[in-house]
Amino acid sequence: MKTPSSELYDLVKSLNQSEKRYFKLYASFNKESTFYVKLFDVIKKQEEYDEGIITKLFKERKFINFSVIKSNLYDLILKSMRSYHSSSSVEYKLNEMFLNAVFLHKKGLHAQQKKILDKANKIAAHYDMSWYVVNILGKYLWLSDYPSFQKSKEEIETLYKQFLFEIEKHNELHKYILSAYQAYSLSKKHRENRGTVILNQFHPLIYNIKKIEKNPAMSYWSLYFLYATCCFYYSTCHNHTKEMKYCQKILSLIEKNQHQIKENTDLYVVALNNLNNVMIRLKKFDGILINIQKLRNIKSTSKRIASRIFFSANNLELSTYVLTKQYEKGQLLLDKIRKEQSINNIDPNAIDRKYQIAFIFHQFNIYFGLKNYSKAFKSLNLIFNVKDIETIRPDIYCISKILSVVVSYKMNDIELLENTYKSALNYLTTRRKMKKFESIFLNFVKNLFEAVLIAF
Repeated sequence: MKTPSSELYDLVKSLNQSEKRYFKLYASFNKESTFYVKLFDVIKKQEEYDEGIITKLFKERKFINFSVIKSNLYDLILKSMRSYHSSSSVEYKLNEMFLNAVFLHKKGLHAQQKKILDKANKIAAHYDMSWYVVNILGKYLWLSDYPSFQKSKEEIETLYKQFLFEIEKHNELHKYILSAYQAYSLSKKHRENRGTVILNQFHPLIYNIKKIEKNPAMSYWSLYFLYATCCFYYSTCHNHTKEMKYCQKILSLIEKNQHQIKENTDLYVVALNNLNNVMIRLKKFDGILINIQKLRNIKSTSKRIASRIFFSANNLELSTYVLTKQYEKGQLLLDKIRKEQSINNIDPNAIDRKYQIAFIFHQFNIYFGLKNYSKAFKSLNLIFNVKDIETIRPDIYCISKILSVVVSYKMNDIELLENTYKSALNYLTTRRKMKKFESIFLNFVKNLFEAVLIAF
């Protein structure tokens, strides 16, 4: 039997309290939506999605096709959220302006249409959104035949040149988006077996970067993706000094355009995280603490982004304390984190699970460094209980299996040592070909365990 889709449930659960209130208010204006509000409330209260319970609660409606009902509610929620967030981002505003301009065009109100397009053009140019500017200039050229939008031949030629220049900028942007994506894929797939031939494709860009930067057609976003390409390239080459240089260029680019931070807070957080991760590899710990403070200074009304900032900043600070062996400071920070989580109602489920896993792993390292092996072992169990951890962070899962054996030994718990050894052995032998270090370690533990049993 086909498993019911949980997309509607996931959407409902992703909404914050004010979004949920707005949806109910929005839906209440239409009497036909009353049922959908009731269905929304039932789904909202479920800890796990159970379609069977829902259909039983509404059995009097005798659903012919419940998937259609779900689809209608899904669309209604998205429609309400478009209305709710209509003024919260530049992209929302521009899309709304375009829809208004299309409506006015159909009504033949071209002078009013031009007014809206003029406003949209200023906003799009300010945020360097070339794809919108191209669209607007194209509409200007199209409108040039209408009486209310008449221009001289010279004005139309100037407009056309501007249109071609914006297309060039847009094409440059797409070129660097593609190069960044290719470099990113390369950094993920070829960390161990990176071929010279594959890396050569980026050399025309890497070796001519100063010339490329001066190109008038290089927009804010083109530069962003150009620097991102360089970061991924040098990461793949394991040249972390140059990787840090281009991470700093990205951060500097964003900070010079403060309006972009508010509009694209996520990217600013990512830029700070990437720079800090490279600085950790290079052991530049003083600079990391400065960037952590920058992270903490970011203000966001989004619960998801606020939670991400909270965990990103604390993960980086914990990592710094682990690497510098300042375990006491790490413990103080852990206590502070728990208090702030409780006071500010920060939901760890609001962020990507890879950040949760990293946080727990840092917690383990702090407790292990303090020789609090009981809490260290509990931290490892928290890691093992994270859903899909083997897929999300197989590296942390693997090392945690090995560390569970070490902690069991440190705790002088023979029964626990036997269980963790068997679990680690089973995982490492069935997962893939065992690495040399893993084989030596497990053989050592096996011999140690046998010696302990003989002694007893």
